[in-house]
Amino acid sequence: FKLFSQGKVGMINASVFFPSTLKDYKSKVDYGVAPFPHSATGKSITLGVQDYFMAFKKPGNAEAVKAWMNFLFQPSNYAGFLKAAGGFIPATKSASSAVDSSLLPFINQLPNAIFYPGDLAAWPKVAGTITTQVGTGVIYDAKGVLDKIQKVAVAAGTK
Repeated sequence: FKLFSQGKVGMINASVFFPSTLKDYKSKVDYGVAPFPHSATGKSITLGVQDYFMAFKKPGNAEAVKAWMNFLFQPSNYAGFLKAAGGFIPATKSASSAVDSSLLPFINQLPNAIFYPGDLAAWPKVAGTITTQVGTGVIYDAKGVLDKIQKVAVAAGTK
């Protein structure tokens, strides 16, 4: 990201956190946000990412989690969380009304977002294979790399 912030790289794959990264680098780069190149269907897509709050399931935690969520999602608290996090897209109407304008290009792409299948137990194994293998496709046989990832996905199943 640093090279882009210095104007030395013309295009990168970035995320909703990128505007705050450019601010951290004190970058003056004039940039735009665009969806991924689209498929033969002509539909542009973007990759959606889900984050979760998780808690241990044990006696008394349900009440504590409810109290925490009620506290967090009070408008003033949630706005502070979003500002401190530097790039989360708001999940409430009250926070959406005060959204940083640098996030709007990302928000506008949400209707076309596709998400990782994070609800499938097999996903971590597939994601790990993608992470370690997909970059080798530019050096070696791209089809072979994709076939390898597909084999891992099939072997991992869909549960």
